[in-house]
Amino acid sequence: MAILAHLVITSASEEKLCAVELVAFVHELLDASICSLPAGILVGQARTLSHYWGGPDDPYITPNVPGFMLDLKEAEFPQELIWYYGDDESAFLEALARMPLEEHDCCISFPGEWNGWDGAVLYILKQPLLLALPGSLTTQPHHSVTYCFTLFSMIGGGGKVQGTSLQPILARYFGRDLLLEESIDW
Repeated sequence: MAILAHLVITSASEEKLCAVELVAFVHELLDASICSLPAGILVGQARTLSHYWGGPDDPYITPNVPGFMLDLKEAEFPQELIWYYGDDESAFLEALARMPLEEHDCCISFPGEWNGWDGAVLYILKQPLLLALPGSLTTQPHHSVTYCFTLFSMIGGGGKVQGTSLQPILARYFGRDLLLEESIDW
């Protein structure tokens, strides 16, 4: 049995990052080796994965497993939602710069390991949506977000963010007042 953990990080401010800031944030994540290629960029309407298998359309999103999200490229998944997938850095950065942030919800998924975490996902939404955490102590969605950065672990939690190279990067783009919430899902 896996113990899945998500650490969701977002800004306490309701201000939305502009496209230039989001691209710079991803550049810094790559330069600091917090995230690495291969990566995938999904573009469309944010939905829970149950929607794609005929389940109900929930009025919120839940963080997903980065590697699983990228495995969808092999599954019965709307291929038009896959904006980019691969490990070519110049092609990735070009696709990143062309993301249609004003027209669609976007998601950048990095399955690589960092500091005890098994991957990361950056969600960039065109309008605020409620975020529900799997296995959270509260059962109701309780954060309205337009963007958030999520770390994922298969073994119940990775390392902490404080005191790492990620902390100043998050402070630059998300502000010093961060909302951090960790959830465990069995």
